[in-house]
Amino acid sequence: MVEETQQQLNERHAWEAEQDYFKHPLSVTAGFHYSFLQIHPFSDGNGRLTTLLLLKHQLPPFIIREEERGVYFQALIDSENDSRHMPIIEFFVNKAIDLMKQRIALAEHRDTSAPDFHEPSV
Repeated sequence: MVEETQQQLNERHAWEAEQDYFKHPLSVTAGFHYSFLQIHPFSDGNGRLTTLLLLKHQLPPFIIREEERGVYFQALIDSENDSRHMPIIEFFVNKAIDLMKQRIALAEHRDTSAPDFHEPSV
């Protein structure tokens, strides 16, 4: 089992290295996530590796909320019929954009009178 999993990961990594569209870290992470779920070597914790990869690439990790699971699973299913796995890549991109928009909104509404807020010195 371990040898087979290692071989599958090595083959998938070699294939992805040849693909131009896997150059952006978010695409790399989404492609890895999809591939890793196809192999599914662990009974629990497969998504944690995706979180670690996002953090490694200095991208914000995200949680797939209950109400988003249908869209997420559909993206995984649709990726089976797309050799470039664009549906899951698009899902990851949209999640990252949504998270960045939320963070920008929080930053814009931050209380500037709070003691931990420091205006940059000129």
